[in-house]
Amino acid sequence: MTKQRGKLIVFMDGECALCRVTSTALAATDRAGASEVVDYRRDSRYREHGITEDAAAARIQVIDTTTGDIHEGYDAIRAIAGEVPLLWPLRPVLALAALLHIGKPIYDFIARHRPAKGRHQPDNA
Repeated sequence: MTKQRGKLIVFMDGECALCRVTSTALAATDRAGASEVVDYRRDSRYREHGITEDAAAARIQVIDTTTGDIHEGYDAIRAIAGEVPLLWPLRPVLALAALLHIGKPIYDFIARHRPAKGRHQPDNA
């Protein structure tokens, strides 16, 4: 079992170029160590929280180790921005996008259209 650090465990697709770039950016901005970014293919702790492989393949998954809350997709992005101090300036923009009901559709569009080469295809894809 991997040693846990940070408050959030962030499960991303390590075979997705966009996800790897996002992981690198998060690692660079998370100087407080609020998150632990892992590849869902190499770390199956998400299953202990009822997250399926299809869900992990389709959208970023975040487990808050303090509360046990699970966030996916756009809500996961908002959870990360709430915990990583250098991302706090994004919170009003993310909140506005949620209020206007455009955050989740935009996230889902990007997630559905990211390059599929080398990544697990969810059963519902």
